[in-house]
Amino acid sequence: MNYLIRNFKNEVFNYAYEITEACKDNRLSADVVAEMQKVRWADLLIFQFPIYMLGMPAILKGWFDRVFLDGFAFSVPEHTQDHGFLAGKRAVISCTTGGPPNAYRADGICGDIDVCLWPIEAGGLHFCGLSVLPANVCYAVQFVSDEDRKKMLQAWKERVPALFEEVPKKFFGKSDFEQNGDGSLKQHSLKTAIKEGCVPAGHLKAAISQMKDS
Repeated sequence: MNYLIRNFKNEVFNYAYEITEACKDNRLSADVVAEMQKVRWADLLIFQFPIYMLGMPAILKGWFDRVFLDGFAFSVPEHTQDHGFLAGKRAVISCTTGGPPNAYRADGICGDIDVCLWPIEAGGLHFCGLSVLPANVCYAVQFVSDEDRKKMLQAWKERVPALFEEVPKKFFGKSDFEQNGDGSLKQHSLKTAIKEGCVPAGHLKAAISQMKDS
């Protein structure tokens, strides 16, 4: 077999550092600045996308990587989670799937839909301080009848005006962990028992355990 070996030793590019410095120095491209201004203006962010390979499409991931920057949406270590710069705003995912509802349960072929959305809700939205509302999920949209699709749209249409009244999902905040004086974490595990109603990072393991026990 033949192998092609690339040596990146002299091609070092620290994306996290460069993009943070660009944000501090106001060297971001105009399209990124325009998106940031929209986020600043909004009280509620709705992310509409199809579930693709159990996650968000690459184009949306690229948007997060370019817009939710260190220095704008958060700042490590002190301004993350409930202390993120976007605190006070709300966010909700509205997504569509190819599979039916029972495919997105703990014992389904795709796994629990909450597990599927965890990286986005916890790692993208809550990490930056946003209050995350329960997702609106429309299942198997290309396979159901036109009548069922109309019902999905009508239900979402009726829910949207009340989004500011809904109770956000509960995630662990920095106060649930031992911290140093600069806001960094002493321990990355909880200092107290899991709070009732919270969405723990370990729920993936719990979902797997449920599958094994069932």
